[in-house]
Amino acid sequence: MKKIFSSLIATALAVSLSACGMGDDNGSGLNYGNVTAEITGTVKDQNGNPLSGILMSDGFTQVRTGKDGKYRIPSRNRDAFYIYYSIPADAVIDDNKAGRPDFFQRLSLSKTVYDFTIRKQAVENDVRLLFIGDPQVRPSNNGLERFGSETVPDIKKFVESKGGDIPTYAFCMGDMVHNTWDQYPELFALLSKEKLGVPCFSVIGNHDHEFKDIDNPIPDIKGQHKYEAVAGPVNYSLERGGVHIVVMDDIIHQGYSESSCSVGLTEELQAFLEEDLRTVDRGKTLLLAVHGYLDPTEENDRIWALLKEFKEARIIAGHSHSVRNHIEYTDDGRKIYGNVVGTANGVDWAATVCGDGAPMGYAVMELKGGSVKNHYYKPTCIDPAFQIRLYRTSDFPAFKRVLTGSRGITVNCSFVKYGTDIIAANIWNYDPLWTLEVYEDGVLKGAPTRNDDMYDVWACKYFYEQKNRSTTSFCQRRMHMFWYKMSSPESHVKFVARDEYGNVYEQSYITGNEEKDWPDNYINKTYL
Repeated sequence: MKKIFSSLIATALAVSLSACGMGDDNGSGLNYGNVTAEITGTVKDQNGNPLSGILMSDGFTQVRTGKDGKYRIPSRNRDAFYIYYSIPADAVIDDNKAGRPDFFQRLSLSKTVYDFTIRKQAVENDVRLLFIGDPQVRPSNNGLERFGSETVPDIKKFVESKGGDIPTYAFCMGDMVHNTWDQYPELFALLSKEKLGVPCFSVIGNHDHEFKDIDNPIPDIKGQHKYEAVAGPVNYSLERGGVHIVVMDDIIHQGYSESSCSVGLTEELQAFLEEDLRTVDRGKTLLLAVHGYLDPTEENDRIWALLKEFKEARIIAGHSHSVRNHIEYTDDGRKIYGNVVGTANGVDWAATVCGDGAPMGYAVMELKGGSVKNHYYKPTCIDPAFQIRLYRTSDFPAFKRVLTGSRGITVNCSFVKYGTDIIAANIWNYDPLWTLEVYEDGVLKGAPTRNDDMYDVWACKYFYEQKNRSTTSFCQRRMHMFWYKMSSPESHVKFVARDEYGNVYEQSYITGNEEKDWPDNYINKTYL
């Protein structure tokens, strides 16, 4: 069931997205019934000066403050949980009592006036962003313990290693839990500034939506209330580093099973995005943070038309338990990047790698003067210089597997090119602007060839034969697998990768098929 809204113009500066009845209990313990009272308030800075042009929303209706700092939402939505503001570039991002970004207030039945004080500061022109994919904890995978003992301290140590050089913010990209919504308080406690060392925003994922069964489906908006109660708003925006960042719920959930959902923005949320961007300078870079990747399909034409208006735009997503970086569109100097980040949990915390063989980890982006000036992948508990894994393909014969957990699909896990003189390389954060070189015995010999039909057989073999997993999530083909034919099987080989930001990565160690090279032995807790 799609999110159902009716659109109305509240003022010349308003876009309203009013939901029809979805039941009375909004997940907060209050019965909102048909309450449609107005929401008003004033937004000021720390000196009491009114702030104009601040975008305010209850998650459905958007209005902007006038010259006097006042705003008015004529009729609040019955499913509205919060009133909040789009965080301006010169705003201090304070912490709330839970240690997470404080830019919203919870609505109550007895209150209609919500005032905000935004503390102003100098604009942060240089910032660092961390994108953490899919913790997806549940009791059966021990994910909460591992997230807290591996991912969280790794992030904190990584941030501390930078010595406070530039402000840093994190975004957790959805699937906080795996349908175990009672674990939200514990999971979000780990995302506090005290634990991570940085403010952390969040994106809602498909497993974060509550559902029941085919006879008692939970409508999409109602299904997000348990998440909202702990996490905060699901559709919001902020400015940092001269870049406009929009976080949106792109999961459309029918609410009757784990898989009864799809990726996309409803027409109403597309209108919500348009209004958020209406006054944003098109010369800026836009980051759209969502859970599932929004492909350039006909259903997403309206979104992509918006993205194409900007100097640079990036869709940043999690969801796939793999890494994918590519350029979707270029025209007259404008670019749209697709950045799918690896996951904190790998795949269901079954090992220390994702379904494409990339290490579990998180993406790092550094913004400077309105553009992305650096982007790399930080493997959990491993030095960030580790970006390539090499295999001799003859060590990993192709094998087939019938996946009982994926409707009996048969996969052929293969490096495609085989021989004692064939080296396969997984270069997980690769994008088409990278340059790759191969040296044999210290002499530059050429470059590897990309093959999108290759699996990382090392990872597949471990998941299927050692861990006895049986779904496609554990065996994924991605655009970062390469092969190279050596002059001699006895050559000492070294791969060198250079990205567009000037980072250089090297690898000469050939990962074998012995237990010492299995994924679980790649993690290095001494790094913490």
